[in-house]
Amino acid sequence: MMGIILITLDVTDCQIVCITMIKICQKGTIRHCSVYTNKDTCSKCLEGMKPVGTQCEKINGCISSNGIICENCEPGMSLNNSECQPCASDKCIECNNPSSICSKCVNRYTITTKGGCKKCEEMEGCTSCANDKEEWCTSCSNNYRLVNHQCYQNIEGCYSYNNNPKVCDICSNGYTLNNGTCIKCEEIGCDKCDANGQNCLLCRSGYTFNGTNCLKCKDRCSSCFDDLSKCSSCSNLDTDTCDECFLMCVPKVNKTRCTDNACTVNNESFNICTECQNNYFLDDDY
Repeated sequence: MMGIILITLDVTDCQIVCITMIKICQKGTIRHCSVYTNKDTCSKCLEGMKPVGTQCEKINGCISSNGIICENCEPGMSLNNSECQPCASDKCIECNNPSSICSKCVNRYTITTKGGCKKCEEMEGCTSCANDKEEWCTSCSNNYRLVNHQCYQNIEGCYSYNNNPKVCDICSNGYTLNNGTCIKCEEIGCDKCDANGQNCLLCRSGYTFNGTNCLKCKDRCSSCFDDLSKCSSCSNLDTDTCDECFLMCVPKVNKTRCTDNACTVNNESFNICTECQNNYFLDDDY
């Protein structure tokens, strides 16, 4: 509003009337407006609002603005063309344009390769993870180990791994290496085996060594020859004999070698007969 003040001055014979215009400030009527262009137009609104036509409107999801556009959005919202838009995932607290790309998830969630959020436990063996990094595990459950922020299951019997965390390089005592995994020596008939390769160093009872591996003898043999069916010593039996003798008895009549189980008592250490059935005798020259 303007006021008018009349001032009269005497200048010689003339009277000059001066009119001075004085501007008067009046309170604006647009709610939440901080700066007016004119009485009907707002050019800047209060914090968190923006001018729209002849009024100020709240910017949804905005936590700070310059009175014209939004500068920062609430958690879970993304700033896009001065507007706050919800992040694509409800577990996302910070996201970038487009709003489907999450940059920070809520606690106990990690960012997925596609920019979403997933639980730490959804990664194999993971118990805790970083919420602002992509599939980034920080600790693993029992029987898992952390390698490059991922959890890998331990290989039973493995002492050390190579560059591939899923492949064993050296096995512990009592195990032998087999295609990147470790198997127990006893599973291949060994009492002792080479940890760096599937080679037996000492065979279990009932097995024979062929130079590299342990091969199982015939049942009831505690050791055998290269012919696995021929025992070199017997297992402890009630009869103190093996199922089959080593054909060391000869018949009394024609002294030909036995073709059946003619032996009744067997010496375990040398696998020779010490007593024969009826009609057979021990051949000392055998």
